[in-house]
Amino acid sequence: DAFADEYRVVSLDLAGHGVSGRDRETWTIVGYAGDVLAVVEELDLQRVILIGHSMGGPVSLEAARLLPNRVIGVACVDTLHNVEMKWDPEDGEQWATQLEADFVGERAKMMEQMFLPDSDGELANWVAEQGESVYAPAAIALARDFPTVDTAAVMSQVEVPIRCVNANALPPMIPETAVEINQQYADFDAAIMYGVGHFLHLEQPTEFNLLLEEAIVDIEG
Repeated sequence: DAFADEYRVVSLDLAGHGVSGRDRETWTIVGYAGDVLAVVEELDLQRVILIGHSMGGPVSLEAARLLPNRVIGVACVDTLHNVEMKWDPEDGEQWATQLEADFVGERAKMMEQMFLPDSDGELANWVAEQGESVYAPAAIALARDFPTVDTAAVMSQVEVPIRCVNANALPPMIPETAVEINQQYADFDAAIMYGVGHFLHLEQPTEFNLLLEEAIVDIEG
């Protein structure tokens, strides 16, 4: 809403999330990028800034690579911290196995790690409730797919500015944002927010919106 007066804002739920469909056999980052491409083409959008939170960062990079003549920038939220960091496929398989064994319990543990100890408890509970809409087979498949994504390689193929608004490091869920490393692969920069967890846009929306606006103006410039 904060941006709708000045920009056309198109918000979509990725498949398997929110109210989007679950009717597919494979769940991958590349597949999600194809979904973004389909929406951009269906709406005939010509000057697009992709904004993705968390997993939406790699999805946005892939979509920007697929839409070089329409995407003018990527503005992501608490993601793309260090594109040289790679998941061990064994860790991805272990996480997927744990999710298969107890999806609700493992998801709850993960959500707890995404907030600071003194975060707003009501907000944390609300976010957890929204997470209940996630389709378990999609989340499990994505846990296995994530280690296969070469984010550095994809970023190096994106020829538009990439700007992030990230939270300060919160191990183990949020690593430090390695601006200088990422700048070796693309036109990258990031603003860091302190005293927030992974859902910084919900915890401090006023400050976040100002930083996101700066990122958008920078991209447009």
